[in-house]
Amino acid sequence: MRVCSIGIWDDTIPGITYDASGISNFCKLQQKMMDDYPRGEKGKIRWMEIVEKMKQSGKNKSYDCIIGVSGGVDSSYLLHLAKENGLRPLAVHLDNGFNSEISVNNIYKLTNALSIDLKTLVINYEEIKDLFKSYMRASMPWIDIPTDMAIKASMYKLALKHNIKYIVRGNDFRSEGKQPKEWTYSDSRQLKYIHKHFGSGIKLKTYPLLTIPRIIYSGFVKKI
Repeated sequence: MRVCSIGIWDDTIPGITYDASGISNFCKLQQKMMDDYPRGEKGKIRWMEIVEKMKQSGKNKSYDCIIGVSGGVDSSYLLHLAKENGLRPLAVHLDNGFNSEISVNNIYKLTNALSIDLKTLVINYEEIKDLFKSYMRASMPWIDIPTDMAIKASMYKLALKHNIKYIVRGNDFRSEGKQPKEWTYSDSRQLKYIHKHFGSGIKLKTYPLLTIPRIIYSGFVKKI
């Protein structure tokens, strides 16, 4: 089995390739992301440039940006960082029926302490449960896709509603890395197909779908 000459990526990962030096494409992707999103003083300068853009965009509006919150470390710290730098974020939480008590408490404590408005969107439990079951029955390797897609759709929905141009997301790719798209690829058409063929016939009435036309409208027309 071939292994990347720098990292631990090997032939068990779908879509892997190597250059003449034996360096994998995933290693190069990780390095590019670290270069694009630097730490230290360079990272602070880049962050402050984005902060100023958000403040300018949010003038005469209720909010400068939207931040999705889960109660975990990444989104909680991002919320603190936004407030510390004078931003007025709208915190958005998606309740899919599988929340832990501690994560919900974290969200309420943080938003209350920072005086940040919180919007919680709830998906019908039977709908999301049937989606998870359909992904398991289809042997999809990334069964959290229905939640991930719903979070993204919810943030775009609220961004359109409140005329907010920036959605800010926190994740720690340095420690978590990135998974191959063969494992994690998703779109609304794929989700509906999997649910139709492997679900129990439950209608998706409350589940938010982010379709390709909605993405184009949000990004190119509304400039989110």
